Amino acid sequence: IVDDSTGFHVHHGVMNEGITATQLLNIAAFYSKFQTTINQLVDASRRNNRMCAQWTVQQVQEAKEYFNRHPFDSAVNAASSLGQNRYKTVNFAAGLQHGTVEFRQKEGTLDADVVASWIVFTQLIVTYSIKANEANQKWASQGTNTHRGGSEIHAKALSAAKEADGLRWIATYLSKFGSWQGLEKAAWATLLAQGCNTNERMVS
Repeated sequence: IVDDSTGFHVHHGVMNEGITATQLLNIAAFYSKFQTTINQLVDASRRNNRMCAQWTVQQVQEAKEYFNRHPFDSAVNAASSLGQNRYKTVNFAAGLQHGTVEFRQKEGTLDADVVASWIVFTQLIVTYSIKANEANQKWASQGTNTHRGGSEIHAKALSAAKEADGLRWIATYLSKFGSWQGLEKAAWATLLAQGCNTNERMVS
């Protein structure tokens, strides 16, 4: 049984993959950058919810600055504290306990297609955050977490015009992962169809 009080939490393993502090915070930066669009993929009950509070651009920047000054383990702690607590859209506190990054924003669901689509979508965010702007793009087709590198993602919010076409901008970021392209398109279609009401959609 699910209702407006329930959430669907997804954990993606990262710590055993050798992820760097910058790459870890790239995940929060990406999510923050596209937060307005992602909100359209979830039920209205999960958009301003204390159990999955949004990362602000300022919080991401503060965490990144802390990462530059402290060892990785303490930086993971900082990511949690700077994000106020583990009840965030993207939770790093889980990394210390389970070696994962947790995505908490999706509403509870019994629909297997929605479950699979959200898992694919959040894995794409993790994948891109790890490999962002890598010079050697052929790595993108060799799995999700097999290579390290990449650069910093800036959490600066999109302009209003870009927000209005947010899914196209997400696609621009993620489309390099050729082996995922069919899955990502199907995932977005499912999330759009069942994640919100027609009159609430930002992108048709």
